[in-house]
Amino acid sequence: MGDVKLSGVMGLFLSASVAVALVVGVVSSAVLSIGVLVQRGVREGRKVGFPLGPFLAFGGVIGVLFGPQLVHWYVHSVVSSGRLSFGWPTCGSPPERSLSRLRP
Repeated sequence: MGDVKLSGVMGLFLSASVAVALVVGVVSSAVLSIGVLVQRGVREGRKVGFPLGPFLAFGGVIGVLFGPQLVHWYVHSVVSSGRLSFGWPTCGSPPERSLSRLRP
């Protein structure tokens, strides 16, 4: 339950950068998990447990230091380029393009 509380407090503090913090925390935890599975084997490695809190804290530090820059990069390079298109108007789209979808 402590991980949930830590994530909530990080969300209050980091706002939009909390996504960066959570992704970094979970990915760094997954890297360690894969390393344990490779070293000990799947059967023994699945029995090893370790807390997620330190990884979330590491992600929080990355979110504080680099979060706004990473969010800006993601929004302007991945979403705006059309590589990840959900049909939403992007940051650089003209208003008539986004309003034309609403007309029948």
